[in-house]
Amino acid sequence: MKTNQFMKKMIPTWFRIISVRYTKSWIAALVLASGIPGSVYGQAARGEAAARTTLPPEAREQMEKQTAAMRAIYFEFAEMRLSANAGNKGGQTSYSAYFEGNRFYERKLDHEISFDGKIFYAGDREQPSVHQPAFLGKYLAADPTDPGRMEQKWEFPYLDAASIYAPRYIPELEQFSSLEPLVLHYLEQGDLTKVETLGENVRVTFQVKDRWLAIARETDPERLRKNLEGTPNSPHFIAEQVANLERLQTMAPMRVVAFLLDPRHGYGVAEREEWTAAGQRIVRIQSEDWKYYESVGIWLPSRCVASYYAHPLTLSEFSDQPILTITHQLRLVEFGQKSIQFALDYKKAGSFIIDRTLPEALAAPDRRVIYTVAADGTLLRGIAVNVSRELNRRWFVFWFIVINVVVLGAFIIAKVRTARKQGKD
Repeated sequence: MKTNQFMKKMIPTWFRIISVRYTKSWIAALVLASGIPGSVYGQAARGEAAARTTLPPEAREQMEKQTAAMRAIYFEFAEMRLSANAGNKGGQTSYSAYFEGNRFYERKLDHEISFDGKIFYAGDREQPSVHQPAFLGKYLAADPTDPGRMEQKWEFPYLDAASIYAPRYIPELEQFSSLEPLVLHYLEQGDLTKVETLGENVRVTFQVKDRWLAIARETDPERLRKNLEGTPNSPHFIAEQVANLERLQTMAPMRVVAFLLDPRHGYGVAEREEWTAAGQRIVRIQSEDWKYYESVGIWLPSRCVASYYAHPLTLSEFSDQPILTITHQLRLVEFGQKSIQFALDYKKAGSFIIDRTLPEALAAPDRRVIYTVAADGTLLRGIAVNVSRELNRRWFVFWFIVINVVVLGAFIIAKVRTARKQGKD
């Protein structure tokens, strides 16, 4: 692995995206819930106290029951992506995640993240097939002065689709206590603007802070540019990413979110829609195949289908038809505590550790200390490049042997064929 490939590990995670071009088709601003029949529990309610008096009490009771059941919970889920414009179906990605109070661990292929209550870890396990060593980053959740904390973004795709709140950025970790229904979270953090009955269901609409745009506003475009310039990315790509960040920073960091609650499934969210502050529809999520977990007395959807009308990371080129569909499938859920190691510790020789939690990192110009794990397990400073060169040397030796075997094999085959021909003559 070359040095510039190693530095690519330090690129802001939330900017490592694949650019996809979509047909531009802006939709008109929407007036939420206008013309929909139904009796109104309350509208234009602001603040926690008002919101609690307008949500049906049986709905809140069910949501609090779900929160208690998810204090310790393990998930296995998968997602499948289908892009309308690209006309192809992406491969299936599998995840596993465990939550215990405010601590959590998630694994996706060779990538893993965790939070032990104080430190956030983001790691990539060793990949021997491509001679790529393990990489581990460590961030202190309580350090608001660390500029690197704004560059970490992660996802719990099924949880988001099922309208279950979990943190996605380091600044959210200190206030996180446990998983909870997204409606309950917005009752505390947003403004409940309308509650209606639609047949047996209840529709609640909130105006909330847009988490993605809020993080974008706190990200320095010049810092992003400098980070990207240390990677193999082209100048055009770098300029495009910086321009996109600057555009996101001009958007109002608010979002309108509407939930359709189904009392037949414990007031779970049967459908959710989100719009920008300007009224452009972002996504519609439908939850299906509900299952009742009798041991804890709650319902969870086994399948959630999210239809995006704009790229979720760029929020640009909105369409009146879905441009991306992601299907989330819940494969397994288990309730209760498990023996999970939240504090990640990579000890294999050659692993890279970037630690932003140590006191000496506070005095460093880039607010980090880089270590490489030695053969005896100790952490050594300033040898990352040497280890990278050693890995490249091993890679070169491997291919040198392979090529020589192939050439030698071809030479032997040619000799055999020549001998056979001469024998026939």
